[in-house]
Amino acid sequence: MSWDGKERRLHRRYGVKGSVVRWRPGPPIGWVSPASSPHILIDLSSDGCHFISKVQLRPGKRMSLSIEAPHVDGAARAAGSVAWSRRSEEHDAWHTGIAMKPRTGVSAVRLKTVLDGAVLDHIEITTRHYLKEMGKL
Repeated sequence: MSWDGKERRLHRRYGVKGSVVRWRPGPPIGWVSPASSPHILIDLSSDGCHFISKVQLRPGKRMSLSIEAPHVDGAARAAGSVAWSRRSEEHDAWHTGIAMKPRTGVSAVRLKTVLDGAVLDHIEITTRHYLKEMGKL
């Protein structure tokens, strides 16, 4: 499905410099699966995020998320599902959009703290930065 130009987001998204997201499969096997390697978080809102993944994640896939930011103690945990996934034009990777909800009140507070610390509307990821973050440089 290609984008029709209509904005569907309910909340404004923000970039949080230095933030990453890790995911694991949702129920029923998620609690026994190891977390993924860290993925660069492109943007974040109270009900969704966008990150770069080395593999395509199919829309509808349920997952548990752990969002880490430099200025926040502990990770914000959320339950989510893949809303969309598209191949990057610049990188050997996939841009992935997630619809999510914080798992607990503590996670909601941590997520709000991450969003309160956001200073950018969007993070531009250069190829050099992406390769450095992925440990290939």
